[in-house]
Amino acid sequence: MGRQIKWIPKEGGNAPPSASQSKWLTCGLTQAGGKLPLFDEFGKLVSDRTVKV
Repeated sequence: MGRQIKWIPKEGGNAPPSASQSKWLTCGLTQAGGKLPLFDEFGKLVSDRTVKV
């Protein structure tokens, strides 16, 4: 995946996404409608914490 997500901070001091969050969000760039996967590349369910944050 050669695309990079550029983090733009919002007012209120939000932190940038973690490495795992960035990786997960990048997966949505190649999906129809930007849908994010429920499972990682190994078939493991993506953490609820990653999804909710």
